[in-house]
Amino acid sequence: MPIRRKTLLLFLLSLAFFLSLLSIHPVLADEPIPPPRGLINDFADIIPPAYEERMNSLAQEVLEKADATLTVVTIKDIGGANIDEFTNRLYEMWGVGKKGEDRGVMILVVLKERRIRIEVGYGLEGVIPDGLAGQIRDQAIVPYLKKDEFGLGLSNGLSALAGIIAKDRGIELAGKPATTQEVTSKENRRVYGIFPFLFLLFVFFFLFRSGRLGIGTFLLLMLLGGGRGGFRGGAGGFSGGFGGGFGGFGGGMSGGGGASGSF
Repeated sequence: MPIRRKTLLLFLLSLAFFLSLLSIHPVLADEPIPPPRGLINDFADIIPPAYEERMNSLAQEVLEKADATLTVVTIKDIGGANIDEFTNRLYEMWGVGKKGEDRGVMILVVLKERRIRIEVGYGLEGVIPDGLAGQIRDQAIVPYLKKDEFGLGLSNGLSALAGIIAKDRGIELAGKPATTQEVTSKENRRVYGIFPFLFLLFVFFFLFRSGRLGIGTFLLLMLLGGGRGGFRGGAGGFSGGFGGGFGGFGGGMSGGGGASGSF
């Protein structure tokens, strides 16, 4: 077989193998969890805009008036990781709440595994004990998540937590959860492609073709590219930290208080 045909065949086989790796692992699950966008982080695109706007407004009010950080996170997939460990690690990586005060709560929903976790920071464990967090989960959130009414369920849960924190501080809140009449459908705003991976593949192939890269190294780089880090398979896959600074993220800690469940 001529050398050119062998090279072409190797490239096509490599490309097919590389694409098969991408199909095995969802793109989102292969990427490191991004830093927080703000108080409401709908990475799974399941919260309608009207709910998200109201929830953000309420969370901002709680932050300003009660010095407590309420954050909501939705994720498509955590690769079968333990949700308690995952949420605790994410909470501390983001640093929810002010350092030393630890007045924060994170509601995390995982779409594929259909799991929910309410993580409570050290500074609010006396205000929101595990039993109360479980009650909010079971009564205010889960019944709606089971019907895929994610905006309503998460808005109800956030409102319940905000009310408890406000009562403890002796303040009144003006914010209200959105109603179903105010909700409109939300378009998927993020598109995940394979173009960056294909670009790297072509770079590797060029180096291999020019003799600057051995075939063993070439295939090894492909394997690393198709199954790279991220948070797939466990909470230990995080990379880097998000040393706070904006909007309630400054280094808060959690001891694992809260409640988890399925929906």
